Amino acid sequence: MGRSIVDTPQLISIDSKYVPGVCNIGKDEIRVRRNAGLTSLPTLAVFIFLLRVLDLPSILQYGIFIGIYAVAINYFQVSNQFCVNFGSREIFNFEDRGEKNRIENDLARKLDRQKVIKMNLRAALAGIILTPPLIFILF
Repeated sequence: MGRSIVDTPQLISIDSKYVPGVCNIGKDEIRVRRNAGLTSLPTLAVFIFLLRVLDLPSILQYGIFIGIYAVAINYFQVSNQFCVNFGSREIFNFEDRGEKNRIENDLARKLDRQKVIKMNLRAALAGIILTPPLIFILF
């Protein structure tokens, strides 16, 4: 199993890779999030296409928000090298995919939670800003 952080609340830790509130995933985990982001965009396009072709109820158009959120959150995870799921679960990983290292330092957990909130808000804001114009233009 992985290691844990129990030391003083400094902004450095295991191998100087994990930085609380800044970076909690390595290259393997980043690749997974990049692939998720690359999958989210065509999925959003297919969803929009189906909305138009099948003449589904217009309330479903607001599902575009979820697609934009998914694209945005994955983009932010890759560009920040920070996983919101890991941050919420108080873990990090710079080893092989599937390894989990527990964060036991209170300050580190707090900084990660703050980062999670900021990233979720940014992704939601992207959805709030982009959904109405897309609906207006496409429908």
